[in-house]
Amino acid sequence: MATVSSIMNPTLKDIVDRENPDGSVAKLIEAAERSSVVMQDATFVKANDGDSHQTTIRTGIPDVAERRYNQGINVTKTTAMAVKEQLALMEALSSVDAALADKSGNAQNYRASERVGKMQAGTNWLERNFFYGSPALSPDTFMGIAPRYSSKSAQSASQFIDAGGTGTDNTSIFLITWGGWGTNLLYKAGKVAGFEFRDLTPDGSKLIDAPVQSATRKQMLGYQDWMAMHTGLTVGDWSANVRIGNIDVSDLRSDKTLGGADLLDLFTDMKWAAKTTASLGVNYETGELVDGKTVIYVNKRIAGFLEKQARTSKYTDLRFEQVMGRNARSVFELFYGDWPIRISDAIVETEARVI
Repeated sequence: MATVSSIMNPTLKDIVDRENPDGSVAKLIEAAERSSVVMQDATFVKANDGDSHQTTIRTGIPDVAERRYNQGINVTKTTAMAVKEQLALMEALSSVDAALADKSGNAQNYRASERVGKMQAGTNWLERNFFYGSPALSPDTFMGIAPRYSSKSAQSASQFIDAGGTGTDNTSIFLITWGGWGTNLLYKAGKVAGFEFRDLTPDGSKLIDAPVQSATRKQMLGYQDWMAMHTGLTVGDWSANVRIGNIDVSDLRSDKTLGGADLLDLFTDMKWAAKTTASLGVNYETGELVDGKTVIYVNKRIAGFLEKQARTSKYTDLRFEQVMGRNARSVFELFYGDWPIRISDAIVETEARVI
């Protein structure tokens, strides 16, 4: 019997722990999640067509009918549109001077610190493309969230809320429902959850190209690792997400009565535009019911103005909550109702106006 299960909305670390039990990649993935708010929340599903993913976007729910005994009913079906999602490949080399690594007294730990740095660069790439990736602008990337909600005349226009900005210093707020029929990141079948790692110098240091090159090729004794991330994005039902766009950052005011976007009012519109129950779906691999989780993403400037505008409001669903963070430390997190608000540096303030 199918059951609703959060286990069926696995994060990247969940999948790595399951597929790579020796732990060789798990520590890198844990470091990656700590450096990326999107990676902390994102659910992952396996791509079903090699370097791409064939899926359908639900665009409508069918009618049902009442009937009497011995009377038939009309055949109906959900309205859907076939979509082929592209996966993108990110690769990186980590080169470490053997003299520096050996001088540290523990070459393996020194190399591990370099690997984490490269992994963080990879998650920065993933987070940027999650929000703004566009194959139309960069053919080798996957399509992110913003391009899917970038027209007020598209079928997804009901999920775009216009904050009124008209210049080129705009930003956005993104409500994302992860899992189920909502939003999922993709990983390639046969890979360790879309992430690969290989030690290119397992038997000790060897001659490698120096990271800093001059006009002539120079080499050094060093250690080298190769890592890659093969990933994409799929949105099963666009009504589970909302984008508040055209927020002119230069017009924002702490007191919303003085002009600029009224962020709390826009949040109310966002709340009623989001059909988060639309994310309820069936895992195509296991047949189990899965339900999504909803998260709001903003940048630091928007988070600051949210707090300031909330102070001048008599009623708001915006709240701070003290939670237990890493290392048993108490931290404060921002919520809108029960939806957590995450701060992402990948959300820019130079967006073009959406029309």
